[in-house]
Amino acid sequence: MCKSRIVTGLKTGVKFKFRVMAENIYGIAEPLETDCPVLVKNRFEPPAKKTVRTRDVKGCFLPAKY
Repeated sequence: MCKSRIVTGLKTGVKFKFRVMAENIYGIAEPLETDCPVLVKNRFEPPAKKTVRTRDVKGCFLPAKY
């Protein structure tokens, strides 16, 4: 039975270390700490700027250049 936790109130752009403990029918394990700090960022990033450019318009066909 896996439980997940949502951590709130962390500042974006700041690195944090986390400590977790496992618990099962045999007891509670010693805490483990992350080796490297985790950089907090927004869950969803804004879309990237569009970079499609047109070359020529010929009738109903419009070739795009990326």
